Amino acid sequence: MSQNENPCPFLGELIMEYCAAYPVRKPIPKDQITTDSPCRSEGFRHCPLFLDMVSKLQSGDLGDSVLTGCGTRKEVS
Repeated sequence: MSQNENPCPFLGELIMEYCAAYPVRKPIPKDQITTDSPCRSEGFRHCPLFLDMVSKLQSGDLGDSVLTGCGTRKEVS
């Protein structure tokens, strides 16, 4: 019998997202982000964090390193 056949009924999986522009990486469960969030629509273009990061990228202050940290991460809780 493999380990995956009978997992604990309390084992859950969460998809976490975070804003790479925010100074502290704070994972947010994807199911708790509302559908009218500016991050999920064109409204992100008015976000002060986004505008600050674009400005820093254009001036060369950050390079491309911040963009590699963007994305969604799967975590088990």
